[in-house]
Amino acid sequence: MQRTAERPSPFQRWLIEENSWDQRHDDREYVPEVSAYRSDEEPWRLERLQRVYSTARALFLITEQRPLPATVVVSLQDERGTLTVTATSDEWWAYLELIFRLAWRSENEDATKVKGVFPA
Repeated sequence: MQRTAERPSPFQRWLIEENSWDQRHDDREYVPEVSAYRSDEEPWRLERLQRVYSTARALFLITEQRPLPATVVVSLQDERGTLTVTATSDEWWAYLELIFRLAWRSENEDATKVKGVFPA
């Protein structure tokens, strides 16, 4: 009986593929959606989320020797000191969780208050 090979997920394909110039350019231009509790009264919360994303991108570049792919992180939300990262899949979140915990800690926040969500 012949068995068909399973198709790799987008995450698995990324692990083995090289980045193209276009993808690297897109990666630099992409910024996820950010939202924060009381951001209308405290706009620094949104700026902090942008710094967290920049820190996570830098950590990813250092560890992976290539940029964080565009659109893998859909959004960041700060809800009373808890960072919620919306990623495109549970595979990506498992890969990015430690990076975002470190980035959140760099803003003097509790690294245990980071959670990931992803589309079903």
